[in-house]
Amino acid sequence: MWHLQNRIWLPILFIVLECGIVAGGYGLEKLENNLAGPKILPSGKKKRKRSAG
Repeated sequence: MWHLQNRIWLPILFIVLECGIVAGGYGLEKLENNLAGPKILPSGKKKRKRSAG
């Protein structure tokens, strides 16, 4: 028979699948950022060369 014990697995299954999809998307985003290469950050201040003397 189909009891409440059997039905509880359906929402648990959906929650686990959704967590897997979210984690997979986050992992793929990180992988894409790593493969895109280093980002060039805008420099706020440029270093001044010290003059000798």
